[in-house]
Amino acid sequence: MTQRRVLVLIDNIESDYQIEVISGVLRATRTANVNTVIVPGGWLSTSSSPSARNFIYDLIPSASVDGILVLAGSLSNHAGVEVFQRWLIGFGQIPLVCIGLDIPGRPSVFVDNGIGMEAAVTHLIKQHQRRKIGCMRGPSGSSEAEQRYLAYARALAAHGLSINPQLICSGNTLGREDGHAAIRELFDARGITASDVDAFACVNDDMALGALEALTHRGIAVPDQIALVGFDDAPNAKAANPPLTTVNQRVELQGYTAGRSLIEALGSGKPAQSERLDSQEVIRGSCGCPMPSQNDSRSVEVAERVPRSLALAFLGRQVMLKAEMARAASGRLGNQSGWEEKVMAALTNDLQNSDGSFRYGLEAVARRAIAVGGSVDPCNDVLTSLRLQVLGIAGSHPDARARVEDMFQETRLMLTHVGLSAYRERDQAANNHMRNISKSCMETLASHEASSLSRALSVHLPPLGIAACSISRLALGGQRGPQLDVIAQLSPDFGSSKAPVLPMTSLGLDQTLQHRAAVVLMPLDFKQQPVGVAGIAWGAHNPLVYEQLRELFSMAVYATLDTSRTATSLRAEASASLS
Repeated sequence: MTQRRVLVLIDNIESDYQIEVISGVLRATRTANVNTVIVPGGWLSTSSSPSARNFIYDLIPSASVDGILVLAGSLSNHAGVEVFQRWLIGFGQIPLVCIGLDIPGRPSVFVDNGIGMEAAVTHLIKQHQRRKIGCMRGPSGSSEAEQRYLAYARALAAHGLSINPQLICSGNTLGREDGHAAIRELFDARGITASDVDAFACVNDDMALGALEALTHRGIAVPDQIALVGFDDAPNAKAANPPLTTVNQRVELQGYTAGRSLIEALGSGKPAQSERLDSQEVIRGSCGCPMPSQNDSRSVEVAERVPRSLALAFLGRQVMLKAEMARAASGRLGNQSGWEEKVMAALTNDLQNSDGSFRYGLEAVARRAIAVGGSVDPCNDVLTSLRLQVLGIAGSHPDARARVEDMFQETRLMLTHVGLSAYRERDQAANNHMRNISKSCMETLASHEASSLSRALSVHLPPLGIAACSISRLALGGQRGPQLDVIAQLSPDFGSSKAPVLPMTSLGLDQTLQHRAAVVLMPLDFKQQPVGVAGIAWGAHNPLVYEQLRELFSMAVYATLDTSRTATSLRAEASASLS
């Protein structure tokens, strides 16, 4: 069976939102013999917000592509839905599914933005008696952000509250910087004080987290003085201080559902269908609510008629316990076959001998997860779930309960230590590798030669979790038309043959990349002009590194261009060749 190629068009890989969408899509395509190409080509350009990286979209219609997934909400944020709809026409008859927005005439997977935001603002009003509630809006062209703002307005009106224009701020990028800018605008330019506002509803989590940082820097306590709610339920929302109350728009599930819908449509030949998912409030500390306990043993049901021996009682529940562990891990330890059996054997042995084998066994699982770019979070979730189950079994053995609690407490402390030390080491190592890649790119800038870049990639990309990479520059004006000239590679057989010249229809994916399960196709631009593309295998331990690499590679490729060609002439050549 020929491997299909599906493109995922997104704005960038700069936040958890995009990463969760990608994760959902890859969960759908991983077992479907689909080559997934992630294309962070920027939001659609407008005259007021040009985006040079948009040129990558112009390569798609003539390339070999079976289907397209489009992050509609993000790409249309500045240009608006009408421009976005016209832009989609350029992809012709390629089957296409939109993610995040209900686009008329196009199969779409989306959530109802209004219901979630209205519920969150109503919660501020009814549960916390907040009355002076401001809003941090998004760009005027963002349909998603506008729907959430209108829901905020409806919630105020439903409770007899009016909008105070002085408490409304708009954002440009929907990033954390917008949250910082909003607080500066309100408190510095408009003269607002903490007594003039008691809550903010933000149209996404990044803006809320930026506002949280800015308020904390000013000594304004959240939620005591000003409460905050966001929208997205990005992973960083839970890790914030205080944890962010938000709306879960099931981002990963949107990506997965859209991916499955497109794959099924390609297989059946029938058009994909639209699907609306429900959003859900996620109550945490930033609104003023106490965090609910996730590990309260008071509600544990003690097993009845248990054998006199705790070991025998435990043995009879092992099948159930292994199933519970697998549920808690939710596939996040899938790279380790048979881990449930190993952890269960260690737990059984520890209950009999009190030798610490359970702690050591779970530590081994956690360290293997971290080694391949994962985290200790799945192990903590397994421990939380397992503790409650084991306490239920041990409840009829009073002499054993204290021993069981000690065992789980020691294991929890171990996971905390392993996580902190491993993340610190991984971050330091990643920073060192990125510094060396930066150094090689700077050398290219100085020498106008990329000869050392491939060597740097082969040494420093694999430790970051990246197995392959191909960097190409635009070769314009030749006899055979526009081409892509590969100037640096990381591949298993690098050095065995001359780096190739690729047709534009290849999208810069050479033989090293074209059959990989997932690849990021990064547009390279410098000084607002397209200069090349970089195909980079997906799998980096920290996906945010792709944008850092894009910036470095853009500079390096620009340095190798013919310096006699001005930026203006190159931009004109690229525009004519790619149109």
